[in-house]
Amino acid sequence: RSHVRAIGAELAAYLPVGSRLAVIDRLDNGVWALYVRYEVGRVARVSGISGGAAADPRALRAILDGEPAATHVWVHVPEPAIEAALGVVLAPHASHLLARENGQWRLLKSWPWPGYADPHLYDK
Repeated sequence: RSHVRAIGAELAAYLPVGSRLAVIDRLDNGVWALYVRYEVGRVARVSGISGGAAADPRALRAILDGEPAATHVWVHVPEPAIEAALGVVLAPHASHLLARENGQWRLLKSWPWPGYADPHLYDK
């Protein structure tokens, strides 16, 4: 939780007013998106993507491209399906903020996980 809360506060500086941020984590039960929404809700509209949608590149792309389309994504735990959907390779053991530019996703910033290999086990 500490990693997500600290980053949530920092995300607001990277998001233009009116942006639409998708928080992606296959194993999220909704709490990560809630933490991020608390920090950036005055700047951006936040939605969470988890479960099967985050594990299927086509489904994930469809959600991100739907109406309204996401302008930014924050990937809590990079996985091959997420990378395939976004068309980018993301460093392991870090979370990442990306922005949509000209139909492509571009990495804006990465945050290394603070001392653990799996935030689902250790980010308490």
